[in-house]
Amino acid sequence: MSSSLTYQRKQAFIIGINDYVSSPLACCINDAEILKNTLESIEFTVKMQINPNLKVFHQTFKEFVAGIQPTDLILFYFTGHSKPYERENYLLMSGHVYDTNKPESSNMMDNTISIGHIMKVLVNKNPSATIYIFDCGRTCTNHKEFNAQPSLLSMKAPAKTLVAYSNCIRPGACSETGNGEHGYLMENLLKYIKNPNIDIEEMLRKVGRNIHTQTSGSKVLYQNSSLNQKIFLGSTDVQDTNGNTVDESSSSHKSIGLNRSTRNLTKEQFQTQSEDIVRAASTDAVETKSSVQPSMCSQQKLTTASSLDDRTSESRAGKHTSKPVNRADEVIKLAGKLHNVASELQRAPLRPPEIALHLSDTYHLPIKEPIVKPYPSEIFVGPTSIPFDLQTLLEHLMHGLSPMNKEGPMSGKCIHETDQMKDFLTRNFGFHNIVGKCIVQGVQSFNLEALPSTMDPNTIIYFPCEGSSAFTMTVSEIQRWQNSFTVYADRDIPGMKKSFLQRALEGKSMNGREAFRMKFVVRISDCPVMMKFDAKILPRSLNDDWPNFIKLISMTGVDFAGRVHDVDDILAYITNWRNVFELDQVTGKIAVFDGRNFHPVKNHPPVLLNENLLLDHLKRMTRLRLRVCDREKVQIVVETGIGLGIFSGKHIRIDSQVRRLTAHALRCVITEEGATYTHIRAIVFALPIFSKTIGDIQIPDVYHDFVNEFHKSKYCGRIPVLIVDHDMHELAVAIACRGFRVSELNPADSHGVFGEYWQNYGPAVEEKLALTTLGLLVQHHLINRSVLDDSRYHII
Repeated sequence: MSSSLTYQRKQAFIIGINDYVSSPLACCINDAEILKNTLESIEFTVKMQINPNLKVFHQTFKEFVAGIQPTDLILFYFTGHSKPYERENYLLMSGHVYDTNKPESSNMMDNTISIGHIMKVLVNKNPSATIYIFDCGRTCTNHKEFNAQPSLLSMKAPAKTLVAYSNCIRPGACSETGNGEHGYLMENLLKYIKNPNIDIEEMLRKVGRNIHTQTSGSKVLYQNSSLNQKIFLGSTDVQDTNGNTVDESSSSHKSIGLNRSTRNLTKEQFQTQSEDIVRAASTDAVETKSSVQPSMCSQQKLTTASSLDDRTSESRAGKHTSKPVNRADEVIKLAGKLHNVASELQRAPLRPPEIALHLSDTYHLPIKEPIVKPYPSEIFVGPTSIPFDLQTLLEHLMHGLSPMNKEGPMSGKCIHETDQMKDFLTRNFGFHNIVGKCIVQGVQSFNLEALPSTMDPNTIIYFPCEGSSAFTMTVSEIQRWQNSFTVYADRDIPGMKKSFLQRALEGKSMNGREAFRMKFVVRISDCPVMMKFDAKILPRSLNDDWPNFIKLISMTGVDFAGRVHDVDDILAYITNWRNVFELDQVTGKIAVFDGRNFHPVKNHPPVLLNENLLLDHLKRMTRLRLRVCDREKVQIVVETGIGLGIFSGKHIRIDSQVRRLTAHALRCVITEEGATYTHIRAIVFALPIFSKTIGDIQIPDVYHDFVNEFHKSKYCGRIPVLIVDHDMHELAVAIACRGFRVSELNPADSHGVFGEYWQNYGPAVEEKLALTTLGLLVQHHLINRSVLDDSRYHII
């Protein structure tokens, strides 16, 4: 029996692990070894690892992936323990130790590998088809946060992929084996795998039915497939595109999939068939050879298309007759030309576009076509090549979004949006303000009659209200997002203790030194975006997964706005502050007006910045922030102008200097530490241009300072950097919809209270984040009890 799928080789990667410290298994190695022998008997080339730790797995898997060709059929089989964590599935390697005294995040960093990561690596190689079999759920494994979770969460299959995975749905009733030698899945798989008349999907259905019967429904085999052609593992024939067995003695036939009937075509018929193939190949080449750099992209497309047209015109130039071609060498000569075209396409470093389209379709916001007049953007790439999925994403962010509406309904006071959030909180959680009580000066305190942590997890919540365009969520999801809240702080900063952090996150930090200390504290949590900065609600159904890919980082920047709480910013960084600000004639300190503000002296001398200290602190803040992102497995970091805007000291004419130092600090840290990041794949700066033009001259803005910094330094770091004239919500949502874990940056106030002045109708970024995201529910201490749980504080 032959398949209609194109593949030349059958390759398998097998892992079997019995050796676990916490919950050792008995039959996984047996299953791996017998599968290896069975696959080799049906002409698979197999690479197997027994009891590998994470380091050995990475090394072996890298070697396996390096040998994959686009014409290969790939089978990935893992048997051992697995766990879900934060909406992602992980395979546990040998040596994984589960410590009940550690937070779950620490346990999941020990000898684990994300299935999503494995899939993306293989998708980038673009094999003919990929089959995953995760033989997990053999016994119940420890899991602190999701005791009722199965061993693997539901998985979607990328293009040309089948995913099969077993789960123990009633852990107490599960045993690893039914026959004492092999697990249930392998015992039944061996019954069918060599049968050349059963395709893989039907085979797994049979296996699943048998498992269900044997375990009385305690164990279930799931499969998700995007295959549109049948695959028969038991067939030992090399398959062509028409389902014909290929004669492997003919290299030309083997390479391009021509069937034997080609020898009986007339020259015109062969030419017509050839031109169809070349035309299709030309189209694929133009689409596939896309590049992040548009000028190079255009040249590559023209060159490829031109060479293909030349080949086509060569065939047209010959004399055409209706006589059958008797000389095989003429057919082979034309076939050879087509083979050269196919070889060029196979050598292209990128995946075909249909992969990216499938991935974007997996999430439910559509990818828009490139606009005619793209907004300003600049990309900076080091010497390393960019994988196709990342390249496609960056191109989309550069050219595929609608321009930012900089004069939209949230560009000034946000009266409607503030009232909308109050109504939402009142209707769902019993929100009400506490008359006469403030959290800090000017920040009204409030109470919720029903905290999310006390509500029925199955309750459905709609933002702003129920309707077809609402952002829909469950209380269970809100609880999970709240549970993700974590704090990281710089241990080298004097006075950095958990007791201080707890007090500061209630808004009780003292003026001066304690407020200054908050620059070196990062708060991070899952935080879905419910509404964009143009006040448009993002419709979301409960099946949409993209909100789970967004994290929010809250961090304080430098503050030269001149307020008493942040007095140490002025004392530390401005060396001639006595000549710049009005002084209290009694104390000799900076005078305070209206209980909080400093006033600069009229016609004060130029401000002298302690640039060395400021640059050192800006680097320290950036280093902490990016390390936290990497530790939290963020793949795309979306940064914004933290400590810039009104905080950069425009009123004392140091704003351009502060912007340049900030850009320099970021560029230095990304260059120096980029190679050490495990998860961060790109950094995107959302820096909208708000400055005006005078004639044809653009007044410099934050965007231009950052672009100039990366240009003049000839950036050569490992991490690609994209600078875009756009808002971070638009970028973050677009990134999440393509399946990347992304972070947004909240330029937080040094008081440590999320969204501090959100009820004051103000236009500041932190207040806008409180009105457009779930930030109030996940990062405000009055709503999320996890914020004041010091077991979530990590001083690193």
